[in-house]
Amino acid sequence: MKSKLMSVAFVASLFLTLSSGFAKTESGKETTLWDRWYTVTISEKVPYAYYNERAAKKDGRIFVKISMWKKEEDFINQEQMGVFAKDDGALTPLFFNFYSTYRSNETKIDGTVTDGTNLSVKVTRGSHERPVIKKSFRKGSIFTSMFPLWIGKKIGQLKINQTYSFQTILEDDIDGQFGSVFGKITAVAPDAYAKKTKTHKLDIRYQDKDVTWWVNDDGSAQKIEMPHRKTVVNFVEKETAENFLK
Repeated sequence: MKSKLMSVAFVASLFLTLSSGFAKTESGKETTLWDRWYTVTISEKVPYAYYNERAAKKDGRIFVKISMWKKEEDFINQEQMGVFAKDDGALTPLFFNFYSTYRSNETKIDGTVTDGTNLSVKVTRGSHERPVIKKSFRKGSIFTSMFPLWIGKKIGQLKINQTYSFQTILEDDIDGQFGSVFGKITAVAPDAYAKKTKTHKLDIRYQDKDVTWWVNDDGSAQKIEMPHRKTVVNFVEKETAENFLK
């Protein structure tokens, strides 16, 4: 019972913390960029997870919130991610919060960026708080969760068969000590699916793995294929997502 109470209390505080990033200034109106639901399937037929991704902006900031439910060893485990960046061309990182449960185990991560390139991260697992982790990264890096928004800002510049580079900061990579990762993105000629859905097809090389994204004009994903994991992510209606693991 104690762990459940802790979970409820922490999730409540997480949402308050994330909301406060916008609540500090009431002068502007929050604009929702998208609010989309996805399913995650493994080996073509095994339902693994579903999640909601919401992006919004207000008062010079962009916010992404991801809520995920995963089926692991007959348990439904949850993850919550909230990420803030400046609403500028570089999506300059500001801060993030991450929370996950695996059975009764809880992980909490709080990361803050100062001077645009210095990251400080606090990790708590259960009741154990780890020493603060500090990292420096290259100017122009983005939070990984901001990648669709970065695509949306760049999509008009992407030319077929030309490759562009990017660098992201992994918000939940405890084992990797929150290092930054280089990636490459190549716009390719539209296939039948891209033509049918009126999306852009992108080949992405990230963490030494090849992934294909089909994205809308704003950068939001319509479909993602990860052959190395035999995993496919599909945009679906909310009701379909919420019934996916039942």
